[in-house]
Amino acid sequence: MTTTESKKEVKRLMKWKELEHPTVYSNMIGVGMTPFDINLIFGEVVESDGNTVTGAPRVKILLSPEQVANLQKLLSVTMNAYTKANGPIRTAGAVEIAELTEQIEAAMPKVH
Repeated sequence: MTTTESKKEVKRLMKWKELEHPTVYSNMIGVGMTPFDINLIFGEVVESDGNTVTGAPRVKILLSPEQVANLQKLLSVTMNAYTKANGPIRTAGAVEIAELTEQIEAAMPKVH
């Protein structure tokens, strides 16, 4: 592929086989990254004391950046449909975007 060519976008219908899959409850989430992937850690709050919340990790999922971009789109569409059907979501304890961005950028591996 030359630098002027681009990848063709392939649209495919995704189907799931009817198999059992593990179900994990999560009310706590963490995010991490390496130069190669982004990981999501889903856990459950087990203790809360003042300003400290302790969680028990339940599952860690590693995703390619491309899959995270797809997940972001899927979550946006799903949340829009959910709030349209059920009303606004309570945002008490919501993530502070500016603070989170600062923390992620500080922890980001430097690639030279």
